[in-house]
Amino acid sequence: YLNPYALSLAFASSDDLLDVNVKDHNSLVSKDSKDYEEKYNPEGLPTIVVGDMNAKPGDGFYQNMTAHFEDTFVIAEKRCETLGTYNGAAGTDVNFTNPARRIDHIYIHSTDKGKFTVKEYNVNTEKYNCGGSKHYPSDHNPVYVDLQIK
Repeated sequence: YLNPYALSLAFASSDDLLDVNVKDHNSLVSKDSKDYEEKYNPEGLPTIVVGDMNAKPGDGFYQNMTAHFEDTFVIAEKRCETLGTYNGAAGTDVNFTNPARRIDHIYIHSTDKGKFTVKEYNVNTEKYNCGGSKHYPSDHNPVYVDLQIK
């Protein structure tokens, strides 16, 4: 059962990969992430899960996800110094070195149909000119990774 109010899943798949986009995490906290993947990915494709998660490392959602998926921040060969992904759409500078601000993640799950390597993990903390002043484009900074799949 998926609660569409608390969770929005968008699936994009090909013959090689399944991508899942999560909006909010509340309905997944008590669910087994492996069960979701088995239900929506019966072919056993390698999986990437991304989205606006609002979950700090150590939260129930994070623990649930990392029981089955890998956090790309943790396993990246190279990562930026920026930890935080949440800026609150503040016009002022934010301390992005605070681990409590890392609330958005990219999770991966390799299978025998494809193995991921995470070369690099980054967070874009750039502000953009809008109406004569600099602003973040969202209250969450984009997380991006350089992935290789074999």
